[in-house]
Amino acid sequence: MRKLAVTLAWWGVVSAGPLTPPCAHARPSQPVTTAAAPPAYTPPVYEQTFDDARAAPDFICTDPAAWRLDHGSLWQFAPCDYRPVHRSPLNIALLATHRVGSFTLEADVMQTGREYAHRDLCLVFGFQDPDHYAYAHLASAADENAHRVFVVDGAPRTPITTRRTRGVDWGWNEWRRVRVEFDADAGSLRLLVDGEEALYSDSVPFRGGYLGFGSFDDEGRIDNLRLWSDDAEKTRCEAFAPVTAEVRDGGVAFETLDDRVRVTYAGEPFADYVFRAGRHPYIAPVIGPGATRMTRAYPMEEIEGEAHDHPHHTGLWWAHGDINGHDTWAGDAMLVPVGVPRCEGGRITASFMLETDEGPTGIALRESVRFDELPNGDRTIRFSVDLVAPPGAEVALGDTKEGTMAIRTHPALRLTPDPPRVPAVTGRAVNSEGVEGKDLWGKRAKWLDYWGQIGGKTVGVAIFDSPTNPAYPTWWHARDYGLVAANPFGVSAFEGGEPQRGRTVIAPADHLAFAYCFYFHRFDPTEARVQDAFEDWQRGPEKP
Repeated sequence: MRKLAVTLAWWGVVSAGPLTPPCAHARPSQPVTTAAAPPAYTPPVYEQTFDDARAAPDFICTDPAAWRLDHGSLWQFAPCDYRPVHRSPLNIALLATHRVGSFTLEADVMQTGREYAHRDLCLVFGFQDPDHYAYAHLASAADENAHRVFVVDGAPRTPITTRRTRGVDWGWNEWRRVRVEFDADAGSLRLLVDGEEALYSDSVPFRGGYLGFGSFDDEGRIDNLRLWSDDAEKTRCEAFAPVTAEVRDGGVAFETLDDRVRVTYAGEPFADYVFRAGRHPYIAPVIGPGATRMTRAYPMEEIEGEAHDHPHHTGLWWAHGDINGHDTWAGDAMLVPVGVPRCEGGRITASFMLETDEGPTGIALRESVRFDELPNGDRTIRFSVDLVAPPGAEVALGDTKEGTMAIRTHPALRLTPDPPRVPAVTGRAVNSEGVEGKDLWGKRAKWLDYWGQIGGKTVGVAIFDSPTNPAYPTWWHARDYGLVAANPFGVSAFEGGEPQRGRTVIAPADHLAFAYCFYFHRFDPTEARVQDAFEDWQRGPEKP
């Protein structure tokens, strides 16, 4: 299926007391236990792929508003309003159709929250009622409160772990295969992640009950659930309320209008690709995770709290201030569309010709823009450009700071305010080399990230350069008022020295290609694992 197990970084099986150093699959302190598959002749008593709304009635939740069927999985995507009487997981989804004794359970799981020590996903079992059950807490790092087996028995949770590893490497948007083996007669539970034991307890007090998943404060997905048991009773748990039957199907959709292509994802706004735009095409607005607007509205719209500087900063765009002496960034040249963009496979492809007041130049430009939503709800726009010289003339891209692959961010992500229009900002910025704030301008880096608070949510946008681009890693024309632009040509503008050091020439009938990725994420760059996202992009950047 589409979720393949990813190898887990193994930390060694250890006791619930002192933890041994990591051992990278070599010579753990206890024998590594690898699960064998259930006998082929034993069918599951329950099996679920979450591909349609028929799965919804089978699951009941402490807070149904925090769970939904999404992209063919059950997703805990929001915080929970439920507050238990005793200290225990807040956000729980139970399989309400079967009460089991001894069992084996397998599922694909993904942790979609931020990275920190207690980044968790819980496996609930032996559920009697909200005050009596057990659960296995899988976390990034083991301590007295995390990565243990607990029991809730009419009192706050109590650890009952016999042995455990140092934690789970959840990764970035990666599926893990979990397997839970429970022996009701022995009161023992063994939980394996990607085939290796992560938690074990031999003192579970409950000999049967309902099963489920959950967390304290984090988010996660469940898919490809299978349950085997010789001691299963088909009955109905009524402890909580059912998951809503609404299904959010993933997928990009396009609607082509006179001047733009409207992009939606799972029926929700994503972006407008404006191809009849005057000076150059652009993308605006861009809607990021949590329905957050990530780009400035001006000059396309008038919204209170936005500065009115630089009216040529239109959302997200590619342009340059000197193409054979002509300016598509803010000056005299225009990229005129050739026909109507083609929309397929989540991608918009459009062609343009460079024209000036004197007429067509013969210079062609092709843009290919792909829109995606990641499993954790973050979004990406992968932007490719191919600039083609006419058969009879070369094309020179001049050394100027005015370019090239750019975004003008939401004003809340500015580094400095602009009273009275923008009196308060929350923006911060960092690049791949650790340079921060205003010092980013003119520095070379593989990626750059602006983030801050928009509408009470911490969100950001990272731009990734590609090793296939000219002058990788690029220079950054990054300003404190929210302009962020990757510019591989403005060498003397950024570093000084001989004029036109960065001038680049395309031979007649030849071309020059560029590829960039815009990663719109929740959390700060560390918690969003921007470096991991960049490395994923670097393995396969978009080709024009």
